[in-house]
Amino acid sequence: MAETEAQRLLRERRKAARLCTRCGCKKEPSRYQQCENCRKYNLEAQHKCDIRKLEARRPRRLTSNTLSIAQVCRMAAERGLSYGQMVAQMEKES
Repeated sequence: MAETEAQRLLRERRKAARLCTRCGCKKEPSRYQQCENCRKYNLEAQHKCDIRKLEARRPRRLTSNTLSIAQVCRMAAERGLSYGQMVAQMEKES
């Protein structure tokens, strides 16, 4: 997301005043531009994002009572139904 001119000016003013560039509170003198709370928040948010990315790459495992799409297609073909009709019929039965 692009930073607006007003956001950039606010960040620069906070940086010059040695305030946290994110929330504007007074911070301890350090090499960081953000206070400890904002840095922890950013770290937790990044950690959550990393976990979501890892879970998205992990292949999903089917449970023992779940049919795969290929199995449902085979069942539908045997009965002369479309996939959607087969799914609807299975939902009615359960």
